[in-house]
Amino acid sequence: MGLRTHDLTGYFRVQSLRGSRFDFGHYTAHMFKHLIVGHDTLVVYLSAGIVLGCVLLFVLGVLDRQPLPLLVYSGILLVIALGDAHFFTSRPRLLLPAFPLLLPFALSLARAQRRTVVVLLIGLAGFSLFYGTYLLTVSHEAL
Repeated sequence: MGLRTHDLTGYFRVQSLRGSRFDFGHYTAHMFKHLIVGHDTLVVYLSAGIVLGCVLLFVLGVLDRQPLPLLVYSGILLVIALGDAHFFTSRPRLLLPAFPLLLPFALSLARAQRRTVVVLLIGLAGFSLFYGTYLLTVSHEAL
């Protein structure tokens, strides 16, 4: 986006046109506090779980000594997603391109027994079906 807009902060400028701004994680911290002391919708709780899972996967990637370019790429995406001050439920969408975060998980699956992999993947596919159906039919959250 920086090349397209001829500005190093082009991504953030385009995001600000949509009402988003970078607040260094204050809104994200506020939402986690809200989820601990209050209650919210299923989508918000699952978004928080995905964000926490991504942070955990990043730590595992650091501990596994992933190549530096992958860590930098994943780290920048995490900082952008956690530092955004707009829709909390859009965090999973912002983290979608952070595929290097899944490398420790993929390595664990490669070492696991076939039965474990099949059961886990069927379970994840079933959860994905449930969650996608819920988002399309019940949820009113912006993603």
